[in-house]
Amino acid sequence: MSAPKNIQRDGIFLTLDESAGIIPALQSLLTANTATANAAAAVNVEYGEMQIANTAVSISAANQKVAGLYIDQPSKDRQPYRVKASLNIIGIDNNVTDAAIVVGYAPASITGSNDTIDEPNYIPFEHNFDDLIVVAAPTVSYEDRALFVGIAIQSKGGITTEQIRGHLSVQNLGTKPPTMQNAVS
Repeated sequence: MSAPKNIQRDGIFLTLDESAGIIPALQSLLTANTATANAAAAVNVEYGEMQIANTAVSISAANQKVAGLYIDQPSKDRQPYRVKASLNIIGIDNNVTDAAIVVGYAPASITGSNDTIDEPNYIPFEHNFDDLIVVAAPTVSYEDRALFVGIAIQSKGGITTEQIRGHLSVQNLGTKPPTMQNAVS
């Protein structure tokens, strides 16, 4: 028996495999109209999760590094996604860096390595994010693209070889309606 959808929606998805961690992409300017991101190249359907690899990062001032995942986008109408994320940069406070959820469109050909994300939208958060994000159906120019959801590590003044920990869990709530374990009559 699979877990009820409402339990899945309220949970955090994990894969206990240290080697599956994603190293954030090359840095990109905070003011750019696109973002550069790393992710597993597979497009998730119902849910996806991403662990930022246990690594040290350096980011120049006014730049960001992004890691995330690809998931099916809305087809004809607005669609909700449950997004849970956490980010911790060891020993750095929020005066030096910001964290943000990034939502945008995947490239036409996904490689998973330094992919260009179009139309990125940023939702700032501090340490933890847990909310529904409702995404509108794409315009014609992006209707064949997957949706990208990721975590941006944004540097205000520059950081050098700082250890990071982060996790992202995304569930597409448009695939099946939430169900309860026991029917209510």
